[in-house]
Amino acid sequence: MEIKNKCDIVSDLLLGYADGVLTDTSKEFVSSHIQTCDKCKEKLSNIVSDIKAEKEDSQELEIDYLKNVRKKITKKNKFIIIIGSILMLVVTLNIMIFINYNMNANKIEVFLKDSITEEEMKEIKNAILMQDSKAEITYISPEDAVKNAIQTFENAGYLEAANGFNIERDKSRFPASYKIKTKVENIEKIEHVLMSFEGIRTMRSSTIIDPYLFFINRLSI
Repeated sequence: MEIKNKCDIVSDLLLGYADGVLTDTSKEFVSSHIQTCDKCKEKLSNIVSDIKAEKEDSQELEIDYLKNVRKKITKKNKFIIIIGSILMLVVTLNIMIFINYNMNANKIEVFLKDSITEEEMKEIKNAILMQDSKAEITYISPEDAVKNAIQTFENAGYLEAANGFNIERDKSRFPASYKIKTKVENIEKIEHVLMSFEGIRTMRSSTIIDPYLFFINRLSI
């Protein structure tokens, strides 16, 4: 009867003993008992095995959870990178569109006839300033036009084509011109006024006020 009671007490303490949470006195009591009781010793062994198995299962679950978290993070990072790249592309394209618009949309090129007189040139310039007193007017001589063509080819990497120009020889192929920088809304009325001048060969500009339409229009040229 005494052994049975002692085994019952030890059985209640075995889980705590395996977990290491017993007091020193209880530990000593259980340790002393299992040295002489194979039944309780076997129970302890089973409890220890169960605890070990639970820990291993828990570790595997934790590892699986961490793997899933990493997969989700990786997918999320890829998604963020893709979206970020798209946004960067959109922003860059918009910047290019507006730079292109600001550089070209507010300009008129007025090409002059070879027979134009100095007086006619002054009249043209005054007519432009009458429509926009702040307009920037730049005279491009035939020589300057050839130089600009050479520079354009050089910048594009076509050195052979650039070297093929000769300013004295080719200036007759390029008409003198006025380059006018004004507000986009002034372009149409300036062109309307200039149409009456005999000394003008032709004019080139864009009256498109939408930066996106202007960009598309230039791509199609």
